Amino acid sequence: LFAGYEDRVFRSSDNGNTWQQAGENITSTRGLTANNNDVYAATGGGVYFSSNNGLNWSLINNGLPEHSHIFSILYNNGSVIAGTEWTGVYTTTNNGTNWFAANNVITSTRVYAINSVNNILFAGSDGNLVSSTTDNGVNWTWLNNGLPSLGFIGAIYYYNNILFTGFQQPSKGIYYS
Repeated sequence: LFAGYEDRVFRSSDNGNTWQQAGENITSTRGLTANNNDVYAATGGGVYFSSNNGLNWSLINNGLPEHSHIFSILYNNGSVIAGTEWTGVYTTTNNGTNWFAANNVITSTRVYAINSVNNILFAGSDGNLVSSTTDNGVNWTWLNNGLPSLGFIGAIYYYNNILFTGFQQPSKGIYYS
């Protein structure tokens, strides 16, 4: 179990009863995702990667825009997907050795939330925009009918065939489809 807090990542091996700092300080932790012992941290300085359950970390920004601010991150079917500030969505299939743009539609926006269900990837961003892709970001479709146009989507969650989106400033609330 991992938790990010400002300039640190914490790890718990007892379901959150106790916590230990995981490795060295990491700046501006905004999101975490994991696959077995591989852990990825979305930060204000890019993406950090640990192959040993958070003991050691390395910056893996090859192919990401310079000075990337990463707002969201997700491990999905052998790929890691990162939502950035102003440059859309990027993906890697080799633990961050190389990142590639995966955004023919989602550019010039902050991607705050990423989630995946049944091989469909969802992204939420500024302007309360929701988009989806079924081909790992090659082609995206907007899903915005009935959503307010102000604010941003801070969370996307799928449960029991319902897609939930959490909105922040000024259109606060939860919408579902």
